Parts: sequence; C-alpha cells; structure tokens
Amino acid sequence: MDATILFAQKAPNKYMRPRMVLDFSNIVHADGTKTPLYARVIDVDNARETVRNNEILGMVQPHASTKASAALSVVGIVNPIAGYAIRGASAVYGLSIRREVLFPSGTDLQVQIVRPSKLKMKHKWEGWPVIPVDDQLKTLVISAPLRTHNANNTVSDMTNIMFIGSQKELESAFDEAGWYQADALSVGSALKTVQATIRNTDYQSAPVSKLMVNGGPPDLVFQKSLDTFAKRHHIRVWKQTVLYDGREVWVGAATHDLAVSNARKGTKWSHRVYSHIDRERDWIQSDLLFAGTAVAYANVDRPAAPRKLSNATGDDMVTDGRMAVVVLKKSSSDGLKTRASAAEVSQ
Repeated sequence: MDATILFAQKAPNKYMRPRMVLDFSNIVHADGTKTPLYARVIDVDNARETVRNNEILGMVQPHASTKASAALSVVGIVNPIAGYAIRGASAVYGLSIRREVLFPSGTDLQVQIVRPSKLKMKHKWEGWPVIPVDDQLKTLVISAPLRTHNANNTVSDMTNIMFIGSQKELESAFDEAGWYQADALSVGSALKTVQATIRNTDYQSAPVSKLMVNGGPPDLVFQKSLDTFAKRHHIRVWKQTVLYDGREVWVGAATHDLAVSNARKGTKWSHRVYSHIDRERDWIQSDLLFAGTAVAYANVDRPAAPRKLSNATGDDMVTDGRMAVVVLKKSSSDGLKTRASAAEVSQ
C-alpha cells in the first residue's frame, strides 16, 4: 500500500499538539500495478496519539497537578532559592518529555475505506494454513493448565494460547514480529517503571507482575508496548513437559493492558486489563502469522473453561474459552525448512 505524509507539524507551543496527516492512496499489486484507494486513518494502536477527522494528534505539554503546584508555592515561600530551583527543574523536566508523533516498527493503524474501489487484480489467497484438530491435539489442549495464580494462590488470568516449537523458535518469532522480552522485577526496573509512568513514555521491556502456573513462574514474557508504559500487549509463557509431533509445547496467558491504576482497595499499583481477552489471543496469533514467524494455527474448544471470570486484581474478563494453537516457523539453523506447508503441519 502506498502512503504519503501530507502534513506534519511540530507543536508550536506547550498548549498545542503535534499534528500529522497520512494519505493511503494506492494498493500496490505484485506486478507493480496500482489500484486507487480512498481511505482515512481512524485509529492508531498507540497510547500517546489520538485521531480526529483523519488527523493524528500528539500529546499536549504535561503540566504539574494543582497539589504539586501548591507544594512548590509553599517551598518557594519558605525558601525562595529552593523554590526557584525546583520550579526550574520541573520546567526543564516537562520540556524534556518527547511529544513528537513517532510510530516505531510494528505500530498498527486502522484505515477505513471511504469510497468503493474496484481492484485491478485479485490475489489468490486461501488464508493461513489450519491445523487439523485431531484427538491428540484435543487431549493436549484440554490437559493444559487452565488458569494462572499469584503468590497468594489467588486465581488470575486464563491461559489462552499454545505454541508448538523450540525456545529459540519462540524467541525468534516474537523478536521478528517486533516484541520485546520483559525485564525481571528488580529495583532498577522498578525505577524505570516509575519514570515511564510519570513521564507518560515508553518502557519497551518493562517487567510484569508475577503470575504462576502450577507454582512456577513463566519461562518467557513478551510484550509490545504502545508508546507508553500504561498500555501494552503482553503474554506470559510456560514450557510444558509434553511434546507434539516431536516439538516442544508452550502455554501462554495473553492480556492487553489499558491503563495503570491503584484504585482497587487492598491492591497495589497494577494494570487495568481489557476485558475481551479473546481479542488479545487472536491479535497475537495474527501478528505472528502476518510476520511469517508462525505457519499454521487452530482454535480448539475447552469445555471446562469459564466464559466469565476475574483476575487477581479484580478485572472482569469474558471469553469463548478456546485455546489458540500456533505452529512456529522451524529454525533454518536446525537443518529444517523455514516455512512448513499445511501438509507438513497436519502430519
């Protein structure tokens, strides 16, 4: 697809926002021919920018809260020199916050077709290869752990996606799709988290809260940040002891963080989670298939899975209960083909 930046402007002052207009004008076919496209951007999978009438708007200059301003005023009365120093540092801090519109690799845009277009060429595509759901796969899915739990043994997120492949293949799959492995919980990562929260900026490898399966922490955690710590896609993954078609099996719990909150009584700071967890499951599945790091999939029913549930911090969740099974691209370094056909997957 052809896209052009029609307009871009930095924020002229602290009260106005950066602005950008994108034009998606043509669909480019395999032979180089183009079909005119009349479309507009309606959403950006990003937490810092908003879209209004096809115009992408950045964030305004952050201002200190009323309580913070009052506190600075008191400091200024008691010690004018200290007050000036703090205000100066606050101003410099505010100006240092990045405000420009920046879309890193992997940012998703939603585009709406506003006028009918007739394609000059119809591409032949039957969709992603689907794994036959045989008795072996059903047994594998049904016997997999259903829920995660926290350190107090309170049940939390539901497992909703399974990967078939080695650890190297799993890490490569997410890495090539633009995901990051999360940092371990530590003093250093906690300080980075606080800074990212205050500044409303990104922390691409931010740690996640500790959830467990059968008493064990996740073996891997992947996340894709939405340009701010408050919103992100993420998944915790646990290695299973069984094999499927001679390949390792991994079970993951995927959720989409929407905001940071400490509003719930009796809980610490936590992320608010989008309630329709199937969308995150399907989003990750599609992301890996589109990136070419996964080669086939299946959605397998789990009769025992709840349709409505709550996680350990009180977020309500709804689901169809199915487990997405994703077959990863085989590693070429192992002397295997890098892309399996549907026939290979079904064997």
